[in-house]
Amino acid sequence: MNQFRIETDRLIITEFDESMAEAVHINSLDDDNRKFVPDEVFETVDVARDTILFLMDCYKGTDGPFVYPILLKSGENIGYVQAAPIDEG
Repeated sequence: MNQFRIETDRLIITEFDESMAEAVHINSLDDDNRKFVPDEVFETVDVARDTILFLMDCYKGTDGPFVYPILLKSGENIGYVQAAPIDEG
């Protein structure tokens, strides 16, 4: 099975894997996340891992959500993007 991947000169957008749990946890603790998207704050690595496992399972279907990590070329996880299906036309 091919993994989703978009690569530019500076960034990579790909699929989550379980090894990203710590970075997702740390990134989520930002003060702006707490203020503007508190439901996306993962207080522990285990909570982040559970969310990643859920998102990975979503890749197998067509309902989503479809959330993909954004990595620097160095592999550092700096955030995510969500893709949304649209009707044709």
